[in-house]
Amino acid sequence: MPDGKLYMCKSCFSNTSHDKVKEIVKKNKLNNVILLKGRFDQIFPSLKDRKFCFAHIDADLYVSIKQCIEFLKDRMVKSGIILFDDYNSSVCGGANKAIEEMLGKSSIVVLPEKGCYWIKK
Repeated sequence: MPDGKLYMCKSCFSNTSHDKVKEIVKKNKLNNVILLKGRFDQIFPSLKDRKFCFAHIDADLYVSIKQCIEFLKDRMVKSGIILFDDYNSSVCGGANKAIEEMLGKSSIVVLPEKGCYWIKK
């Protein structure tokens, strides 16, 4: 992504929807889940006063992952964990770049196949 723009193919991310996720949440009786629909940069302002102890980021794209880290990093409680699904993924090339730029490669724990996590000190 040389110029930093958001690129995606027409069929990317077409195998899910907000309604499908709502069905899964309902089917599994996940009563403590709140679904927010929209892009990260649209949703984050409504969460600006919150603190987090755990976040699972499965955003796939460089810009999205970077936005998540920018928002979450200072809002994590001490020893809070951000788990990244797409680190070392063969199809999410921007994940490593975003995570390493924002957190530093030496501060993450890389998982055996793909993924990594960061713990707030």
